[in-house]
Amino acid sequence: MPLELNAIAVILSHNPPSCATDPSKADIAITVRLKNALELVAVRVIPLFRDFIDFFRNTVG
Repeated sequence: MPLELNAIAVILSHNPPSCATDPSKADIAITVRLKNALELVAVRVIPLFRDFIDFFRNTVG
């Protein structure tokens, strides 16, 4: 959908079924894959929450 709308950025969100506050290995892996794929078409991934911003900067780059 971001490409169809000519988006320059996207916000990712996730509601884990376990209500855990820390991202799982799968959460990290899919976030990295999405970020890398979207970079290829010049779409930025914007973290939604302050805690996630710190995680994103430290883990995903």
